[in-house]
Amino acid sequence: MSAVFWRYQNDAKWRALPDEFGSWWMVIQLFIRWSKLGVWQRLLEKVKDTD
Repeated sequence: MSAVFWRYQNDAKWRALPDEFGSWWMVIQLFIRWSKLGVWQRLLEKVKDTD
């Protein structure tokens, strides 16, 4: 998740991820998988519910 947050905070391309996050290819694959499974949508709903 940190890699995804870093990417959006820095308005960077996936390939620009620092090495500390591991392989950019693995990060994007996990991001895509979670997107297809609705993980990001559920997280957003949880955050909205806490307001």
